[in-house]
Amino acid sequence: THTLIISITDDNRLWLDGVAGPMEEVVRSAVRRAQDGNTPVAVNGDRRADLGIAVELLSRLRQANIQSVSFRVSEQP
Repeated sequence: THTLIISITDDNRLWLDGVAGPMEEVVRSAVRRAQDGNTPVAVNGDRRADLGIAVELLSRLRQANIQSVSFRVSEQP
């Protein structure tokens, strides 16, 4: 199973598999690509990003029936 990768940069920009976009579009694209909600989503967040962005993203993904969401936090070089 392919894992969708959503990244949150230190300036709170969202990227889905290498393509930047606003939250609404990133979530819409993730839902479309996740098919029936069983495709896992990994969120890579820069620790300098606002926590609220990650919480909102998680909430929207869960509302859209994405069942598997994991987080990894790091500092981008």
